[in-house]
Amino acid sequence: AKVIAKFDLCGIIELQSDKVLEDLAVALETEIGERWTYIQSNRTGHASYIEQFAFIWRDGKVRIASGHIGNVADFADLFRHEPYIASFRAGNFDFRFLLIHTRWTTEAEREKEVEQIAQEFIFFRGLTKEKDLILAGDFNYPHGSAKMVPITDLDQMVNLVPSGTKTTLKSQG
Repeated sequence: AKVIAKFDLCGIIELQSDKVLEDLAVALETEIGERWTYIQSNRTGHASYIEQFAFIWRDGKVRIASGHIGNVADFADLFRHEPYIASFRAGNFDFRFLLIHTRWTTEAEREKEVEQIAQEFIFFRGLTKEKDLILAGDFNYPHGSAKMVPITDLDQMVNLVPSGTKTTLKSQG
């Protein structure tokens, strides 16, 4: 709660319990004295690993906007965890926020997920006149990986992670 309280909106991946979001909202309200709201995705994954995505935000700063809210349709079953998207408004800024968590299992499957998320990004940017789309999550690739080129080379994609930033807590890779 102390970390999230520094932000107005946070995306959460690998959520394992419904109770955690409720507890987090209460802890945030206790920490800063402001109300927080959250939404969460459907459960995603396969029998070996199920998780959810969520967004939590400061009520006085951010609100849900008209537009998309839900897991991305995955008819070809390319994603282990179907990405989650929601539309928000903060002041006069409307935007969509897309969360992804690629699989760790095999390189080939992960590469397909990265390629598909690039296609989803293009789809959602072209779907409406709203072009502000934030993409975040756990891509299971180190910062600057050539495997991320399908995403990093997208037209008008801006990476907000400064070069050299440690993006994992692991001691290696």
